[in-house]
Amino acid sequence: MSKLSSHTFPRDILALSKPLVTLGVTITSLVGYIINARVINPPELFYLLAGVILMSSGAATFNHIIERKLDAQMLRTKNRPIASGRISVRAGSIVGTTFLIFGFAILYFLSNPICALLGAFNAVWYLLIYTPLKRISVWAVFVGSIT
Repeated sequence: MSKLSSHTFPRDILALSKPLVTLGVTITSLVGYIINARVINPPELFYLLAGVILMSSGAATFNHIIERKLDAQMLRTKNRPIASGRISVRAGSIVGTTFLIFGFAILYFLSNPICALLGAFNAVWYLLIYTPLKRISVWAVFVGSIT
């Protein structure tokens, strides 16, 4: 059951995006763009970063869903929006799917289809490889850094 209130909703949606992780992914994309660009094209850069932020936020949201039971048991993570029940799994799924769809669409249509495919690959890698592996191996950090 979702205990959503208008007071906590914006903060909880932001928390679902794992802002520091998303910032790291976005900075990495920015550096890659700058290294590769012959000329900085502000609209192109804006769409790239917007798409990356949304794709990363979507993957992070689904990470919250996957890890909600474990997160609810840990002192450090028990107050996360889904683990605490402030946002339901269904609502989180809607938010995560929306982030991923819009992020993919922005990258595909307004940036570069290859960027969109790489973004989708990274989301799948993060959720299906890194997330389960981090429970069983210290090598997960290395595997996670690949994306």
